[in-house]
Amino acid sequence: MEDYQQWNIVIDKKDISKANIEISDIAELEEDQLLLKIEGYALTANNISYASTGDLVGYWNFFPAEDSSNGIVPVWGYAQVIESTHLEFEAGMRFYGYFPMGSHLIVSPAEGDVSAGFMDGSEHRAPMAPIYNHYRKLSDGSHDEMEALRAIVQPLFMTSFLIEHKFRSEEWFGADNVIMTSASSKTAMGLAYMVKNDSPDVRRIGLTSAANVEFTMDTGLYDQVISYDDAFGEHGLDAEENCVSVDFAGNTEFLGQIHDHFGDNLKFSSLIGMTHVGKSGPRDAISGVQPVFFFAPAAAQEFINDLGQAEFDSQAGRALYGFLDFISGQIDVRTIEGPQAVQQAYEMLFSGSVSASEALYANIG
Repeated sequence: MEDYQQWNIVIDKKDISKANIEISDIAELEEDQLLLKIEGYALTANNISYASTGDLVGYWNFFPAEDSSNGIVPVWGYAQVIESTHLEFEAGMRFYGYFPMGSHLIVSPAEGDVSAGFMDGSEHRAPMAPIYNHYRKLSDGSHDEMEALRAIVQPLFMTSFLIEHKFRSEEWFGADNVIMTSASSKTAMGLAYMVKNDSPDVRRIGLTSAANVEFTMDTGLYDQVISYDDAFGEHGLDAEENCVSVDFAGNTEFLGQIHDHFGDNLKFSSLIGMTHVGKSGPRDAISGVQPVFFFAPAAAQEFINDLGQAEFDSQAGRALYGFLDFISGQIDVRTIEGPQAVQQAYEMLFSGSVSASEALYANIG
């Protein structure tokens, strides 16, 4: 095996606004392992949610940093095998999956259908949800011009797809309206797209910052878009309407105001993300129905158990490609290169300074 060095962006677990570049040697491969060279990955607010819930949900456990006071944020993207000690894998094979925010990853493929991909059987990843440990083989090994956009959209949209299915299976808890915070985020847009197509009788209401109101309205995904500042004013949310709330922002104080505003007319409250970093807090004082955390991997497994893997993949794939076609005309993909640019991109995402009309893709090479 050649001597390789890797770099990772490491985050201070006690202050996730702090990101640094860490360079280290790559360990020798053991039997039946692969060394993957990461080619590129999406950088979105989803990565900030991973960091915000790193200890709570266990995201720090996927790719442990050398110093346990630091964590490495997971990303979704593409990689190529550059070294293999596994007889069924060879250099040049490419895979889509879950990677560290860095340059390389060593994996230990478990037994399975190699033609479709593999599960990482690394011991420390065994307790994790299977959806995070699966690496899908790219069929022809070639690059696709839509890969960057797909890496950005796919993991976010899968959450959107699963939320809509879950709520529809519950008949929307008897509500006629769905309220979405961070309505300009890709995941909220994905949910609005799914509701518009598959639950058209449910009215879609988006809440966003004043700066993003115009962009969010122009997507055509929402029946109504309201700024946070106007949410409870004369032309804001109608407290007489029954609704469900889907919170992508993680702003506990604002979510409490939604609960107080609607009272018994709020039929269900779902927690998804934390795009408003530093705004989460204890939810004990929130009135009415208690917010329920939506864990997408568990929802996916439940859906798969009901339909079977093949039918799940078929339905999710059709929905994804429809949304990809839609959103390709709504956002611009900006490609960045190198560890310094990735570090800066993380800091921009943390500060909320990336435009809603823009998406970031790291081209690692």
